[in-house]
Amino acid sequence: MMAQFQLEIELDEHMRTNQLGSVFHGALMEMLPSSAVNKLHDGFSYHPLKQRLIFQREDKDVWEIVSFDDALTEQLTNVLQRPEPIHIKHQDVHVPVLKVHERTYDIDELLNESFAEGDIHYVTVHILTPMSFKANGRYSLFPDVRKFFRSIMLQFDAFVTKYKMYDRDTLDFIAEQIHIANDQLKSTRYYVEGGKIPSFTGEMTLQLNGPIHFRQLLLFLLHFGSFSGCGVKTSLGMGKYIVL
Repeated sequence: MMAQFQLEIELDEHMRTNQLGSVFHGALMEMLPSSAVNKLHDGFSYHPLKQRLIFQREDKDVWEIVSFDDALTEQLTNVLQRPEPIHIKHQDVHVPVLKVHERTYDIDELLNESFAEGDIHYVTVHILTPMSFKANGRYSLFPDVRKFFRSIMLQFDAFVTKYKMYDRDTLDFIAEQIHIANDQLKSTRYYVEGGKIPSFTGEMTLQLNGPIHFRQLLLFLLHFGSFSGCGVKTSLGMGKYIVL
């Protein structure tokens, strides 16, 4: 099961920057029991906790937290069910929490919904928080289909035991059958302790080719990736997107 927590928060305008995402990760570590924090640091090959700040112009900003571990979900529920203002230490401010929405998702239901969506050839991905990939010690400024789906598939296999998604032949076929048909992307930097990560935000439209069931499977991976995030530093706030 996946659990998604969305906290409506009030941020001052000067705080709505890419410098804040990793800071909120630190605030969450302060809120969780030390046993949970130790397990997150030592017990997983891929971090099962994702969090990101989603800035919205008209509505309240959202702090989204996603858990792929049942024990962690229970601890998050205990911490967030009666939320206090979030203390941001390095600025010594308290961010008010207005509402908390919690929802769980079953992988099989998500899979069935994706296969019920019909014959889809184009999907638009809206990247809400800076996304980046790293290979051979270097960051990629713009997306690559192979890296994009490889990240999602590896995270899926890390968190879901009943199915396996990643293998090289499948990834090769995906890279052959999917093309970026259009994009409106811009480069940016994401701030983490110790540096700035070259990254990008914006929209890209993917053209899906191949048999219909293959395209529906790709749609499922895209929906899953909207929870897990894609690319590097997804636990520190990077790589959040939605499917339009």
